[in-house]
Amino acid sequence: MKSEGVRFATQPPETSPGWGPSPTPQPVTPATVYRPAVSLGPQEKSSGLAVLLTILWPGAGHLYLGLNKKAVPFVVANAIGFVLGLTVYLLPISILIWLVTLFMTVGSVTDETKLVNDAIRRGERIDG
Repeated sequence: MKSEGVRFATQPPETSPGWGPSPTPQPVTPATVYRPAVSLGPQEKSSGLAVLLTILWPGAGHLYLGLNKKAVPFVVANAIGFVLGLTVYLLPISILIWLVTLFMTVGSVTDETKLVNDAIRRGERIDG
């Protein structure tokens, strides 16, 4: 039995069209090393998105801005209100919690967005 006529699927025939010689490996130079095109630092925040998040869940807009210390009490209060709202009898209390926390946060979130964006442009970090 001759094995000369057997070809393997991983090796293309040498004379078939479309198959060329295998490319020679090129050395990696500093010009071909991957470099991200965008900065990985903090990006400026959108005040519209911060307001939308605050309307959906008061405190979420402040989380988006990175003002975690200010956001946590509002997020927790609304989580408690959400759990209370799962029962029909306590639904008015959950709506009241949402409204109170909404009015406490939505007015300041646009001003705080400007402060956060100014700090990002200066390269500073705001704790809050």
